[in-house]
Amino acid sequence: MSFQPRKEFAKGDLRVRTDFFKGIPIIECFGEADISTVSALEDGLSYVIESGVKEIVIDLRRMDFMDSSGFNALVQGAKRLEEASGANMIIICPRTHIEKCIRLLGIDALIHVFHTLSAAFEHLEKKAVAKPKAA
Repeated sequence: MSFQPRKEFAKGDLRVRTDFFKGIPIIECFGEADISTVSALEDGLSYVIESGVKEIVIDLRRMDFMDSSGFNALVQGAKRLEEASGANMIIICPRTHIEKCIRLLGIDALIHVFHTLSAAFEHLEKKAVAKPKAA
């Protein structure tokens, strides 16, 4: 399966859109993720992970609410990504109640969290420069 940008998944008050930025897939989330809507997030994560990408950025800047089912979807997605490609997931989340929960739950030990898109991509660019080239 190849990754196609601008695919959307929606359920109830949650909309998830996949896209590319600087060659990296981004999953943008809008609205509220809870037990009744989280399948849209899970579907978006599965779609991108199964396409064989090496990095994923999850953009939570437009999220209004996330309960434990949403946080669990992020953790499970990060674990699947690492198993599939050895890559790490990155979350963009401004200083909000969602970011506070990510830190309190210890999710930031598994997934890098940045407050801005530019900070996330600066991290990815430094990581790419530091990675040794294959012979």
